[in-house]
Amino acid sequence: MTILLRLVRNYRIACILIAPLKNALSLALAITCALFSLAHSDTLETGMEYKLKAAFVYNFLQFVEFDRKPDTEFGDTLRVCVVSNNDFPEGFDELSSKQVLGKRIEIVRLTSRQEFNQCSVLFYVAPVEPDISKSLDKAARSGILTVGESDSFVGSGGMIHFLIKANKLRFRVDLAKVREARITISSRILKLAEEILQ
Repeated sequence: MTILLRLVRNYRIACILIAPLKNALSLALAITCALFSLAHSDTLETGMEYKLKAAFVYNFLQFVEFDRKPDTEFGDTLRVCVVSNNDFPEGFDELSSKQVLGKRIEIVRLTSRQEFNQCSVLFYVAPVEPDISKSLDKAARSGILTVGESDSFVGSGGMIHFLIKANKLRFRVDLAKVREARITISSRILKLAEEILQ
């Protein structure tokens, strides 16, 4: 049993460190890795959960186009901002300095009261504040991709919501909100979504 658990753990790590994705098949492989990792866990470890979510965000970025031009605003850096009023989760720091579409990822830690204009992606750690809708609306107007994990995240104006279903990591997309932010998400991502809200 110990050997099996060790193999599963090593498989998880391999999934997190998967190379940049170039096609739908390799994206599906990454998603399958995440689902496998959760399905073979007796209990969902918080640290591993956030590593998987970070891996999803990293792979999402390969299939997202922003209307605003990060090249001119931020040079060769793409900022993924993690918003939390409590402890910051482990996992996202592993993305720091990785490359996506020729840009170096920078992980920035914010509280809900800090400005986020220089972020390309906002990941909101649960729980979020009751008035989060104002921040999410502002992010959409600024062309920032918002990702979160609270049950009310999409209903409050978020774009991509992570959820655990049958001990598997899934996601749903509010496509109307994504379009409002002038962001384009590839159909390769949308085909793998648990739910798409129009």
